[in-house]
Amino acid sequence: MKWVLAVFGKAGSPFIADEVDKYVKRLRGGVFPLEVVELKESKIDDRFPGNIVFLIGSAYGIDENLKKTADLLLSLSPLTFTHDHARVLFAEQLYRVQMVMQNHPYHHR
Repeated sequence: MKWVLAVFGKAGSPFIADEVDKYVKRLRGGVFPLEVVELKESKIDDRFPGNIVFLIGSAYGIDENLKKTADLLLSLSPLTFTHDHARVLFAEQLYRVQMVMQNHPYHHR
């Protein structure tokens, strides 16, 4: 099983892609490796069976029918973030979660 961060569209800049990739690399070989998938359409098919999928919606949000199929709906914050910022924040948070699960002193680095 792995974590899948599914996002609509491509990263807005090389900086964003590099920052997210930094966490993808750190999570390799961990309890839950992270894969980032850039979706072209505003739907998810059955290509992620057995994985935990986190979806960052497009500028138009997430289709209500898709929301109804979710096991859980999360919000990063009551604040509004760009999609690029959400990618980096979410990847970092997944990394932090895994470090805490492994009793790693992540916040003391």
